[in-house]
Amino acid sequence: MKYTVWWAPKAEAMLATLWMSASDPTQLASAADSIDRHLKFHPYDVGTHQFDSVWTMVSNPLGVTYEIKDDDKVVHVLNVWNIHASPETTI
Repeated sequence: MKYTVWWAPKAEAMLATLWMSASDPTQLASAADSIDRHLKFHPYDVGTHQFDSVWTMVSNPLGVTYEIKDDDKVVHVLNVWNIHASPETTI
């Protein structure tokens, strides 16, 4: 089953900030593409269930929080962070 992956504006802004400050922007872009691809086809198989319809997953060096809306076949990416950043530098 195929889902539409939608990044919340806040998550898109965080990803852009991470990309602009990355030492290897290509690695970040590759991780974001991998997240999109996995969530599009297997959102339940690639993440860890947190609560209700909210999940998390990691595609090095990014972590995301996402929500699965089965009725609409949509996955909303709510938050993104660099898994290697210290908590003080996480956006």
